[in-house]
Amino acid sequence: MSHLRNSTPDIQVPSDLAFLLSQVTAGQEQGTKAFYELLRPGIRFYIRFHLGPQQLDERVADTFLSLLRVVRRSKPKDHREAMILIRTVVRDRVTAYLAQCGQRFRYEISSESGCTRVAQEAAISRITEAVALSALERDLLTRFYVKKQRPEQICREIPLAETDFKRLKAQLKTRMRLAVEQNPDCGIL
Repeated sequence: MSHLRNSTPDIQVPSDLAFLLSQVTAGQEQGTKAFYELLRPGIRFYIRFHLGPQQLDERVADTFLSLLRVVRRSKPKDHREAMILIRTVVRDRVTAYLAQCGQRFRYEISSESGCTRVAQEAAISRITEAVALSALERDLLTRFYVKKQRPEQICREIPLAETDFKRLKAQLKTRMRLAVEQNPDCGIL
């Protein structure tokens, strides 16, 4: 593994992660840069895999800044604790980005925003056109957001495994977010 890390000549990563973490927690700029260069490829891959290429560099930088704050505050003692912390922070940031997308979507079709059932169904129709939803995906969205059915009920009636429901819902959120980012006038929001 170490040969992969040293294959890029401009990146100088200390071999001792504990030493690197001590530099980061002490606020030393050189240690922070090395820490960023060590983690950037993995963070970048994870974010791109879950959120797509839009605003990738900005999201990587935001995630790393959040990670720095957490590492400096918690001061992990060993590499195992540090890796758990890194993985948790990156996952939480991706979840937060997905939640932001979901909140924008929910605002569009929620009954609390004053939408009637007809307006909610019209919103689902606009989303279907913009994102090219299948009949199953449209049914899932209608049941969850318009009819306010619980996931357990939807899984029982469609039939669908709960993990498949969660996966489909997450994929739909990502596709809707991408549709809005690529074409803000698509009519979803």
